[in-house]
Amino acid sequence: MLLRTRVTIFVLAALLAIALIFAGTMALLGRTLLAQVDSQTLSQEEALWRSTLRTEASPLGALSEALSSDTVFTADVNSGDFDSARRSLAAAIGRIPTLGLSAQVIGRDGQILLRSPSGEGYLRLLDQVSIDRIWGGAQLLGLRSTEATRAMLVSAAPLYADGHVIAALAVARNAASAVRAFAEADRSETALVTLRGQLIVATDRALWADVKDRISLRRSARDLIFAWPRVLTATSLPTADTAGGAATTIVAYKDNSGPFFAILRVVAWSGGIVAALTLLVATLIHWYMKASFRPLDQAVEITRRLARGDTSVEIEATGQDEIGRLGEAVRQLRVNAIMAEDLSRQRQRSRIRRERLIRREISALADALDPEARVEVLAVLNDTGIKPGSTDTPQSVSASSNHQLRLIAGVLRDLVRRILEQRQTLTGMIADLEDALASKDKLIGLEQQLEVARQVQLAILPRDHGEDPRVAIYGRMTPAAEVGGDFYDCFMIDDDTVALVIADVSGKGVPASLFMAVTRTLIRAVARFAVDPAVLISEVNDLLARENDQLLFVTACLGFLNLTTGRFCYANAGHSPPILVGTDNSVVELPKAQGMALAVADGLFYQRLEFVVKPNDTLFFYTDGISEAQNPEGQLFGMSRLIDLLARNSNLDERLLSESIERDVRVFEAGRPATDDLTCLAVRYVGEPVARRPHAGMVLPDAVADPAPTLAE
Repeated sequence: MLLRTRVTIFVLAALLAIALIFAGTMALLGRTLLAQVDSQTLSQEEALWRSTLRTEASPLGALSEALSSDTVFTADVNSGDFDSARRSLAAAIGRIPTLGLSAQVIGRDGQILLRSPSGEGYLRLLDQVSIDRIWGGAQLLGLRSTEATRAMLVSAAPLYADGHVIAALAVARNAASAVRAFAEADRSETALVTLRGQLIVATDRALWADVKDRISLRRSARDLIFAWPRVLTATSLPTADTAGGAATTIVAYKDNSGPFFAILRVVAWSGGIVAALTLLVATLIHWYMKASFRPLDQAVEITRRLARGDTSVEIEATGQDEIGRLGEAVRQLRVNAIMAEDLSRQRQRSRIRRERLIRREISALADALDPEARVEVLAVLNDTGIKPGSTDTPQSVSASSNHQLRLIAGVLRDLVRRILEQRQTLTGMIADLEDALASKDKLIGLEQQLEVARQVQLAILPRDHGEDPRVAIYGRMTPAAEVGGDFYDCFMIDDDTVALVIADVSGKGVPASLFMAVTRTLIRAVARFAVDPAVLISEVNDLLARENDQLLFVTACLGFLNLTTGRFCYANAGHSPPILVGTDNSVVELPKAQGMALAVADGLFYQRLEFVVKPNDTLFFYTDGISEAQNPEGQLFGMSRLIDLLARNSNLDERLLSESIERDVRVFEAGRPATDDLTCLAVRYVGEPVARRPHAGMVLPDAVADPAPTLAE
């Protein structure tokens, strides 16, 4: 095989290998990104379904609470007067505006003691496992597949009399409304099916018939389904029943034909372009190699004739290509044969000139050394009989030119060694200087990056604390290092409710600041669906705990303040509760709601507490950077100092109050570096009425409930 052929094959193989490696890398990257998108989509769909169930179950909870608190109804059930109890049940259902509600009172052995006269009350709403759990004091919420093609959303709780469970109260409604609400919120076609694939309800039955055989029903999954000419993405989420096991699966499928075929067209065009370019490159390489190696073939043939002794050959080569250079080499061989004797005579004169030149150069190089090394080199020259600056050949040098050159070579080796040693010394000094300058530049760059991170962190804190005249809010956050892990936030849930948050991330520096930003984002995102601070914190805790590979945690206090009624409901996640500063100069630390820090573990319980804030009262939120500040003697600032300081400055507005707290903490530290971030949030409830505006956001349950008790009550 010719050399040009082998080179062409090698180049094409290298191009093909590079293309395959690139394609494999892109495929692996695409698969990784697709897996991340699937995981995020499943989490979002699951959170949306849970939120939809809670919303749809709110009428069930209202009916269950009304019946449980009806002493007449409870007494009738306990005494066996089911006619009277049935009238109370019908009246309670009539007071709930939601249609299609059903209720049952079930005995310990599963016997239905009482059922509602309307709706789907003839179906059995609880199995024996659920009844046993209710007798143990549990409250249940889930889907119940009562028939092959029917499912109910069931809320069940124990019915008490004289402190004992006398029956199980189950309230239900058809699950179709939850499926439709989920489909509308998710903007997708949705179906609810049993684990065996039997359809219960679907927003598009014809489309479900096309895709039902290609969907995973017993595990959470996201599948790509080809239903020509459409391409669908289907998300499957198994749902739990009241007994805690999987009963049904909610399936949401969307039409993604447009993006899929657009990507397919891009891939097809890219493949065609790559194939065309590969063919073009192969053609160009073959033509170029053939044209480039043609002069070399001619030169090989001419060299063979010269090797056989044929010197009569005429070589006509012009230019700078291979043939021209080979012809010039042959002509130079003929000239060298003629001039061989002349070179022999001129060799001695050339050596003498070289020796003189070398002596002058050695002397010049010796002048570049330090004085001690220069003396040593000149001494070596004198020992070899070479006199620096002399123009005659030394008499002590042997007649053999080779011997004289060996002596000069020895002097040059010693001189080069000394120059290299001196160069290495200078190089080491320069390297040390460059290392010092590089370390200084890195330190300056790191300080600049940390300052930028600090400005970014402070920028995400709310600057506009709201313009609602019914409340005045001011917050401060001073990091102990360049960046910190504390944060506060305030934002409107609806026209009458403001959410107040303060939190402290474990650790300090950049990791804590990043975890702080993630926590703040999740709180704001989940707040769109939560109507209760305890539920909101629970949802955020579950999301943080699942992706907490760094084992960080967050303490937080979150509350909702109704600007019309003054009702304040809050929940704690391992954080200090807020302090209430009254208009009568009273300062009271609110009770601490039960709850562990966020991101420690998922599925935790968080308690909700509430009370009514009077007009012009101030809620003061803070982190342990205030209460645990230390002076040079190691003493803590403490709660007693904080409460006394709030009492003395209760007449100040929220801004001056916060600034006075930070100023007194700095005075107490007496110049000692801060060990933790200092963060506080002051909220003064004004309570002046304003004109109401229509709002489509969420409304807290306390907007229609009886006023909550004040803290004193």
